[in-house]
Amino acid sequence: MTAASNKRPTTTRGAQGQDLDTLHAIGLALSAGPSRWTAMEGGYPIFRDGECLGGIGVSGGDWQQDEDIAKAAVESIGANYEQ
Repeated sequence: MTAASNKRPTTTRGAQGQDLDTLHAIGLALSAGPSRWTAMEGGYPIFRDGECLGGIGVSGGDWQQDEDIAKAAVESIGANYEQ
């Protein structure tokens, strides 16, 4: 939901682009409310023909594995993860 609603990948950066440590990233997600925000890598929006169709979130590996799998999944359906 975070990647789709913000039309950008999820990350451990705050709204102003500052790096967040793990504790602050989790705090941001919890303070936003259930199913509202995640500040962890692995989420990407899905674009086709310039329109955001939704998003994908992957977890379970390290952050780089999660990102690689999410990107590959988006590309496998002929979509883009960048606008």
